[in-house]
Amino acid sequence: MTLIYVIELKINTYQMNISIIGGNGIIGNGIHSILIKKKFKIRTFNSSIYNYKKKKYNLKKLSPCHTLILAGGVTEEEIKKRGFKNCCLRSTKSLLDLLTHFKKHNLKSVIYISSIRLKKSDNINIKNNLRFKKDLDLSYRMCHLRSEKTIKKFQKKNRIKYHHNL
Repeated sequence: MTLIYVIELKINTYQMNISIIGGNGIIGNGIHSILIKKKFKIRTFNSSIYNYKKKKYNLKKLSPCHTLILAGGVTEEEIKKRGFKNCCLRSTKSLLDLLTHFKKHNLKSVIYISSIRLKKSDNINIKNNLRFKKDLDLSYRMCHLRSEKTIKKFQKKNRIKYHHNL
């Protein structure tokens, strides 16, 4: 069963609007091309939806949706250019603000597709910021792990359906 097929199974229970964050990336674009054929109303957003100067998503550009597909997150290039601290903020507080915005507009379901590369052997100490600054790959993994934790907490608190790496 392919990833796209599983996503279709999860969202066919509603007739809804869908927003894809990361819709111009390989995964997001693939999801969009399949779901658009099924006549879903889909809006895609790329990385320009995040304003690094203000350190938050441009929520005014986002229209309400029933299902939010997060197919793009912090990249290694962003961490290299913006630093771990700024990218971590995007993965946590800014992401929570984004989810809260959609919740106010009738969000029913969140699908998170992570390209996380966490290894069992990492034995990560999250508080050791010096290690993150030196290790780009570890910084990337930690940003995605923090995104996942942020979404899970939001989902439990708000009783939103949550699907991770279907």
